[in-house]
Amino acid sequence: MPAGIFIEVRCHWAEWYQWSACEKTCYHHVKRRTRHCIGEDECMCSGDAQEEINCLLPPECRI
Repeated sequence: MPAGIFIEVRCHWAEWYQWSACEKTCYHHVKRRTRHCIGEDECMCSGDAQEEINCLLPPECRI
């Protein structure tokens, strides 16, 4: 392909998967969900493929 010629690669995010269960430790209490980029080879979607949010600490970990 000649230099300076670009081909648009169409990409889009799939729907988010469901949130994971909360991790059950007193040190790391988060849950996550992921999604994947759909498109042609070398496709790169803008944004994050993973989200993470805090869960409530288990009662035995609360001070």
